[in-house]
Amino acid sequence: MRSDPFNGLVAGRCKCKTNVGGSRCETCEAGYWNFTDDGCIECECDTLGTFDNQGCNQRSGDCTCKRFVTGRNCDQCLPEYWGLSKDVEGCKPCGCDIGGSYDNMCDVISGQCNCKPGITGRACNQTIPGYFVTDLDYLRYEAEYAQGIGNAKVVIREPIRGQTITWTGPGFMRVYEKDSIIFTVDDIPYAMSYDIIIRYETQMPYGWDDVRVVIQRPDSPDPNGPCSNHRPEDDYPGASLSSGKSFHIVYPHICFEKGKTYHIKLDFPQYQVPDDTSGANILIDSISLIPVFTEAPVRKESNPLPVGQIIYCNNLEHEVVNVADIPAQCKKYMFSIGTAIQNKALDCDCDPTGSNSRICEPYGGQCDCKPNVNGRRCDMCMPGAYGFGPQGCLLCNCDGQGARDNICDPVDGKCLCKNNIRDRACDKCDKGMFNFPHCELCQCNGHADECEDATGVCLECRENTVGDKCDACMNGESYYMYCMDVVHLLHCISHCGAGKCSIL
Repeated sequence: MRSDPFNGLVAGRCKCKTNVGGSRCETCEAGYWNFTDDGCIECECDTLGTFDNQGCNQRSGDCTCKRFVTGRNCDQCLPEYWGLSKDVEGCKPCGCDIGGSYDNMCDVISGQCNCKPGITGRACNQTIPGYFVTDLDYLRYEAEYAQGIGNAKVVIREPIRGQTITWTGPGFMRVYEKDSIIFTVDDIPYAMSYDIIIRYETQMPYGWDDVRVVIQRPDSPDPNGPCSNHRPEDDYPGASLSSGKSFHIVYPHICFEKGKTYHIKLDFPQYQVPDDTSGANILIDSISLIPVFTEAPVRKESNPLPVGQIIYCNNLEHEVVNVADIPAQCKKYMFSIGTAIQNKALDCDCDPTGSNSRICEPYGGQCDCKPNVNGRRCDMCMPGAYGFGPQGCLLCNCDGQGARDNICDPVDGKCLCKNNIRDRACDKCDKGMFNFPHCELCQCNGHADECEDATGVCLECRENTVGDKCDACMNGESYYMYCMDVVHLLHCISHCGAGKCSIL
């Protein structure tokens, strides 16, 4: 037989049934399967899920899928993948945030992950407006609010506008030799190990090498819980607050359990240097509990960052850092850890009086404060301000010569005045004195209570007296002494009138 191109016949080749191929009609054509007496059946492969529509297995009918595609017809994404498309790999990873989502499963069409409360975004990596994710430094305890024992005293520091703030909270606790500070910790969100960070400012030429840390527990850790490996001796670590540094990491890690109240005590024994140590002191800023990443309750299928970058990001939180200065990759890591430990995003809870909005920064939760208002929630006046109210706070504006500092009472704004000085801003001499700020007694001979501050001229002379010092009589009246002490002639007062000098 000759070939007949017009009818599709080739010499020596059999004339095959529909969708059957091969020189002897012994196999299905590409894109078909299930070779039977009736011919072959067309493959039902999804063109999006297969490579170049290569067809299917001619015996089973299973299609040849792209990397992240599954199903007999390559029409489904693998678990934890979504968005079947023409992409080379077929589907995209769900990529659900390891802290912000409950798992790594997502909707196969939209890719939406299963978010924890307060979290949104396709990958659960954003907060809902009005909510925030805690930073690693969220468990922070200010020394000025702690219990000082001995001669320890609170020091409030006013920030200087335009200068970087290198401390947390409104101030410090100044401690001396043999003093102690006790911090109360009652808000542990998740049972795990934490690094205790002590922040401080040295005030002496050398550091404080021997600081004793004591962890006071309400009871023994749960033997079946995360703190079951706790050793009693770990609750008595030491610390060395070196000069030239601003923080110290207490070793080893300390395990804390949720729902319990702890006390962390810092003891400051004798300042051990060869020089005279009288008056030795140090400013303690705060302590923080930084979660140990390896124990954080995140899914272990992947790490948010390489280990080296995780260490770098953790180190950022050891010092005081502005949120705006934190690199994006660190914020992503911190977002995951914060949501994993809290198991949610937290309500901003911005103070309606002190804040401009109920919306806060999504990382760290800082609310937008009104003028001169401070605190994460904008619920207090900043150091150097007073009168918390709907308009914010007023600056203390304590007089630079009459006040001891620029810190005033947060309610009435009363500044702390030097001796013989008065008024809210400490800008006037005490009653009966003049020449601010070098106040001295008015010289009014007992006939007036006050005098002009600038000149010392007496005001409102009594007993018919006149003159700058109330030392002359008006209307030509005579001037005589009225003495109350017969023996020593003390307590004599000059009088004007028709009388004469006398001793009673």
